[in-house]
Amino acid sequence: MIRRRVEWKRVAAAVLLVAAAIIVPLALLSLNRTGNESTSTATSCGGKRWPVKTLADPAGPGLRLDRVQATTVETLRRLPPRPGGESSRGDTVERTVYRVAARLVAAKVIEDDSDIHLVISDPKTGGSMIAELPAFSCTVGATRQARLLMQRARLAFVKACGDPGSDDYAEYGHRSRATVTGLGFFDFLHGQRGVAPNAIELHPVIGFTGRCKTT
Repeated sequence: MIRRRVEWKRVAAAVLLVAAAIIVPLALLSLNRTGNESTSTATSCGGKRWPVKTLADPAGPGLRLDRVQATTVETLRRLPPRPGGESSRGDTVERTVYRVAARLVAAKVIEDDSDIHLVISDPKTGGSMIAELPAFSCTVGATRQARLLMQRARLAFVKACGDPGSDDYAEYGHRSRATVTGLGFFDFLHGQRGVAPNAIELHPVIGFTGRCKTT
């Protein structure tokens, strides 16, 4: 009788270990997904010029992401637009990492590509432009270093400002400020909120520090 009780205890312990081995990794995976992506819906990724937007284009691995050029939103808005092709970069602008000090205006998760679409403006002139923070699962094809920089920037934004969600734009007060670092990228005008006259963006964002105050 005693031996049977011992055997049953061993069986029960083994069952608990197996259950833990299954449940714990699933729980960690769920937490990781919540931290890396927006908490809003399943992830879908973009299409047009997507390799360039996520540093997965042929030129991406050779870009010097540690060489940063300080500039202003207003200066970027005045650059002549010279976009590249579907999977190729344009001239110097799309191969340069820029850093701007800006006012945070609004943000929203775009359902079509899962980017956090961030509207920023020049603190002096008020002129706006767009900065985009890709979801980690949509940056496959970029180097490990590039993916980590994009992921950390998005996490830093969410930590500072919260998840803006995809239903409507989260609006930020006039005292919301940030330093945003990212690659120059020329989009095209299609009615997007905050777009610059030349459709320049920081896309992807690879660095973010700031503070948000909601309106």
